[in-house]
Amino acid sequence: MELAPAEEADCLQSSLAKAQRRIEQQAQALEAELDRADAAEAEVARLTAWAEYQHELNEALNQSQQRIALLEDQVQRSDDQLQRAKVMLSVESDLVTGLRMELKETRLQLDQLRGAPRPAPPPEADGDEMALRRLALQDPVTGLPNFHHGLRTLEQYLSGAARVGGLAALARIDIFRLRDLNLYLGSQVGDEILRQFTSRFQGVAGNDCVLIRGRDDEFWLLVACTSGGPVGVRRVSEQLSNVMGRLMVALKRPFDVGDHSVHVSVA
Repeated sequence: MELAPAEEADCLQSSLAKAQRRIEQQAQALEAELDRADAAEAEVARLTAWAEYQHELNEALNQSQQRIALLEDQVQRSDDQLQRAKVMLSVESDLVTGLRMELKETRLQLDQLRGAPRPAPPPEADGDEMALRRLALQDPVTGLPNFHHGLRTLEQYLSGAARVGGLAALARIDIFRLRDLNLYLGSQVGDEILRQFTSRFQGVAGNDCVLIRGRDDEFWLLVACTSGGPVGVRRVSEQLSNVMGRLMVALKRPFDVGDHSVHVSVA
């Protein structure tokens, strides 16, 4: 049955209206999807920016922790140096006290041997007394503490380190062929080699160590550490190893004495 033109126009108009509504609905749905996509993209950008911010914070935190660790290590080293200085000061104070007592006892013994009170020395005798005291404490060739004085120093170091819970260590260093050098080149050459060797040794040992002149061709190196236990043992070992390593480098240069150029090695 054919429709009249008016009815056919109405049907077409109704179909167009329905199609237009569907298109509008689809357009609205597409706009909603686009809005959700924009929101998701914005969320992704926000999360990316937050992740980058967190990464920067972590890097800053790591750098701060490294700086804190470095500062703590510096503080620990400063504390160790301070404690070591306190130990050395205590050692020197005890040593001076002990020497005064020994000097007093020696004077009393001399008075007893003479059978009379010891008269007061004249002012010009003070220089002689100081010279005798230096001879009793120092090696006349190198100026270092001699062996007997070094033993007392070691005892003072051990007691001082023990008071702060630390450690002290002693290493022996022997000069090879020193007797042969004295025999073939003379004792004056040997003494000058000892003085130059002492100067180099003191240069590499620094102020934290005590160098002692032993008997004949031997020297003693005394080190102390305020830490105890495995940490103290490790630090003392490292300190001795570092000093000996620097000494070996210093001994690569020969000792020039007069017309002689002598290489010296140690053990």
